[in-house]
Amino acid sequence: MPKIQIPATLRLHTGGLASFENDGATVGELLQKLTHQFPELEVRLFTPLGQVHSYVNLFVDGQSIRDLEQLDTPIGPHQTLLILTALSGG
Repeated sequence: MPKIQIPATLRLHTGGLASFENDGATVGELLQKLTHQFPELEVRLFTPLGQVHSYVNLFVDGQSIRDLEQLDTPIGPHQTLLILTALSGG
C-alpha cells in the first residue's frame, strides 16, 4: 500500500501518527482517505474549493505533484507521498 509521511506540524491532528498507509490509485484518493480518518486535516491541506493550499507541498518519491498530474498523480503500492508545509515567520 502507498504510504503518506505526515510532518510533525500536522501530527497533532493525527493523534501523533507519523505515517498513514491505505490503498489509493492517485494522490487525491489517498489524501481523501487520510482526511476521512482525520477530518481536522482537511482544512489544513485543502482550500474550501478542494484545491491544495499554496503552502502545502506534496511529493511522490521526491517529485512535486505540481510538476506531475497534481491530485490525479498515480501512486503505486510501494511509493511514498511526503507532505511538507511551508514555514513562515519573521
